[in-house]
Order: sequence, then structure tokens, then C-alpha cells
Amino acid sequence: MNILIRTARADEAHSLKEFYEIAYPNYWHYKVDEFWQWLYQDAPNVKDGETTLYIAVDEENNRIVGQSGVFTQQFSFKSKIYNVAWGSDLYVLPEYRGNQIAQKLQVHLNYWTP
Repeated sequence: MNILIRTARADEAHSLKEFYEIAYPNYWHYKVDEFWQWLYQDAPNVKDGETTLYIAVDEENNRIVGQSGVFTQQFSFKSKIYNVAWGSDLYVLPEYRGNQIAQKLQVHLNYWTP
């Protein structure tokens, strides 16, 4: 099994929708379209063309098998600005659990908090 961790692209809506239907069977429709764009693409501190959603892709069948989102924000403390981030929506499909995919996804939180 070869799992690639990378940022999701806006043009992957169809693949993400398939993943969400499995991962969130009762709530997947809340995670597509405008909400997804607002949450992961138009979030504060996100550069054009980037997203704050990391996905795990099984390269053998080009299937999204996990995800971890990142919320970013600037925080002011004693007149100094800090970039902060926290994770959200961490999920790995049941048949892929036990392969340290969640841990690998969470490492990318550090990218947003230099």
C-alpha cells in the first residue's frame, strides 16, 4: 500500500464527495460545494491556489482514504502577531486504519504554525 499525503485541490470535488459519502454518511452534503470552499480554500491566511485540507490518497487506485483539515488564524498577544492553527475533520476510512495515516496527516499542522 502506497499512501501519498498532500493538499487537496479544488478540482477534486467529485473524489472528495465520494469520500464524504462514506466517511460522513448522514452529513456529507454539508461538506461540499460552497461550504468546502469557505472552510478550506477561502480561510484566513490561505494563499491563492492552496487549501488547508490535507488528504491521504491510495496511489494504487487513486482513492482518497483520509483527510485532515486545518483552521488558521492570526492571534495578537502583547502587540505581537502569531499564526495559529488547529486541526479539524480528521478521518481515515476504517479499512485503512492502523497504518499511521492519521499521524501523517496531522504532521501538516506544523506547516501553518512556523
